[in-house]
Amino acid sequence: MGGGRPGARFSIVPQTLSPADVALESELRSLRMTLARESRVPPYIVFNDRSLAELVRLRPGTPAELEAVFGFGPTKAVRYGAAILKLLAASPR
Repeated sequence: MGGGRPGARFSIVPQTLSPADVALESELRSLRMTLARESRVPPYIVFNDRSLAELVRLRPGTPAELEAVFGFGPTKAVRYGAAILKLLAASPR
């Protein structure tokens, strides 16, 4: 089912987005891996692919805006928010 190759990785960011958005998706994936290693948890615990897509689309700039992203509550915003918001602030639009 699905017609894809087993184990193939697909971008969850629609291909109609700008090159900057595609680059941001990649940067967020890398950050997710780094944070997961540091926390010794699977990457999806840091944030899942749906949250990744919303981070790219919404580009929150404050902890309150980050908590509005699917999958983020106060705990994740405190634990991972500073690194995520720093990356988002440095990312071109």
